[in-house]
Amino acid sequence: MLVDLPLFLAVVGTSLYLLGFACYIHLVIRRGVSPNASTWLIWAVLGVVNAVTYNSLSGDWVKSVMAYAGALTNGLTFVIAGVSGRFGRLSVVDKVIAAFGLLAIAVWLANKNTPYANGMVMSCFMISTVPTLRSTWREPSRENPLPWLILAVSYLFAVSVVLLRWTQMWDMMFPIVGLFDSLSVALLSLRPSRKLG
Repeated sequence: MLVDLPLFLAVVGTSLYLLGFACYIHLVIRRGVSPNASTWLIWAVLGVVNAVTYNSLSGDWVKSVMAYAGALTNGLTFVIAGVSGRFGRLSVVDKVIAAFGLLAIAVWLANKNTPYANGMVMSCFMISTVPTLRSTWREPSRENPLPWLILAVSYLFAVSVVLLRWTQMWDMMFPIVGLFDSLSVALLSLRPSRKLG
């Protein structure tokens, strides 16, 4: 019996993705990381929009399975972090990013152009990572690199799936943005913390 390689890679990649989030949620509960409120709020809402628009765009459930896992895990992380009281105040920049995310959803609902909508959602994901990157730059110990590295590897699997089932350039946007965002946070969190004093 032949193994469907893209399906196998999608299952492995999604399993790694879920493992990365399980590690992250464990750290949130154990107070090992301090999630950024605006980032997780935006990722929770946009995760759902991304899953729907990416599946519609790619027309391929194998490519889309990680996007649906992302919608589920982003929402779960937001809820768990909120219940554990790990959110701080939103800065002006955080509020602007959250407003941009809501604007992207409104534009998508009015426009119904799937490539445009998914492109806006991906732009929001990139922009919404800025508060986490900023806070991790200031204090690398705010984030643990392990879950972010696992997520980065999972996105490499997603890139492989898209390449093996290639139909259009747009399909590559979701895994590339996820890889960039995850790897950026992981690398910043590996930096030595600055000594104050």
